[in-house]
Amino acid sequence: MRFQPISPRLGPFSFLQNVRFVRTALSFLIFLPGLIWRAATVDILHIFSAGLTSFTLWTIPAVLVGRLYGKKIIIHYQDGQAEDHVTRFRSALPILRMADVVVTPSGFLVDVFAKYGIAARSIFNVSK
Repeated sequence: MRFQPISPRLGPFSFLQNVRFVRTALSFLIFLPGLIWRAATVDILHIFSAGLTSFTLWTIPAVLVGRLYGKKIIIHYQDGQAEDHVTRFRSALPILRMADVVVTPSGFLVDVFAKYGIAARSIFNVSK
């Protein structure tokens, strides 16, 4: 098992942590090579995903890299704005359809995805 954070430590560039957009761009430049390297070493990519911009920055590259390597892909979608996301972002449905499994924490999201032909499964969040 490997973990690839979407907010990697910026090391010597940590002073940029509070600069909007610069932090995101730098995080992406650190994230992508780590994703490419780690994806090659696993059998399954379990991608935790939100919607909208976060989906574009972190989920799309992870799914595409996973497909490039021929890996199984689980998208764990955690955003209640899913309907807005799949109707406004043209890339959302094709990327979700590339997953072998889509899981959500609620029946509500399962129903939203079903309206768009995505067979999601619900795995409820558990807390102590």
